[in-house]
Amino acid sequence: MYWRLPDGLEWDGVTLNGLIANAYGVSRTVKGQIEGGPTWMGSQAFDINAKVDAETFARWSHMTQAQVDEERQAMIRSLLTDRFRFRFHHETRKVYLFFIAAVTNGFIAA
Repeated sequence: MYWRLPDGLEWDGVTLNGLIANAYGVSRTVKGQIEGGPTWMGSQAFDINAKVDAETFARWSHMTQAQVDEERQAMIRSLLTDRFRFRFHHETRKVYLFFIAAVTNGFIAA
């Protein structure tokens, strides 16, 4: 369970894969976007309670929610680096995409 708190964030039962997905804006519904690492990354759960200092809290009160969320993501990236010694790289891959579209006389696969 994830809560955005005014002065930080709190997570109960989050996996390392979940943290990575949140920190880098990766959709958790698309399999294969996070690869590598030990198997426990997707199964071992952690409880996290991260707080910010008073200065950051005051600054957040004058920001949009999207701006605050970007800073929260940066907090999570810092936590991944500091606590898990996390390193990553981006790569472009060709993937196949299928979707179903509704039409007047039923469905067609595209």
